[in-house]
This record gives sequence, C-alpha cells and structure tokens, in this order.
Amino acid sequence: MNLDKESVVFLLALQEKKTGDILREKSETECWDIFQDYMNGGFEVLQEWFVENPHDGDLVDTILSKIQLIAVEDNVDKPDMVDPGELEW
Repeated sequence: MNLDKESVVFLLALQEKKTGDILREKSETECWDIFQDYMNGGFEVLQEWFVENPHDGDLVDTILSKIQLIAVEDNVDKPDMVDPGELEW
C-alpha cells in the first residue's frame, strides 16, 4: 500500500480520538475501523444524493453541484475566498 494513502487512515484516527495513543501499533485495527466508519458515512451521503436526484445516472452533476453549494455556504463568512461560481467544471 502507498504510505501516503495509508497515512490518511492514521490522520483521521488521530483527529477522531484526539490522542497520540491511537497511533500505537496495538491500535492499528481501531484506526482502520475509524476510517471505515468515515467511508461508510460518505457512501450514505452519496446514496441520499442519488435518491434525491434519480435523473442523474452517474451522480457527476449532482456531486459537482453539492460541492459547489458547500463551497458557497462555507464562503459566506470568508469574503476573500474564490467565488465557486467563477470556477470552471
């Protein structure tokens, strides 16, 4: 496995647990469990978007519009940020 990709697993676990103890060798399985929970949560969100937008067969347009909406919502309090409407998709 690519070490860079694997490090995301440990960063998520560290963020979740807020303690370096999660990085101990004996906690590796717990790190992967946390990662799996994040992945499952993401799939649940995608499934909801699919149900809400059955006309978008591959969800590409829906995913892009949801990302843009989230970026706009996050940008409300940050006027120096790039306007997502100016981005080319």
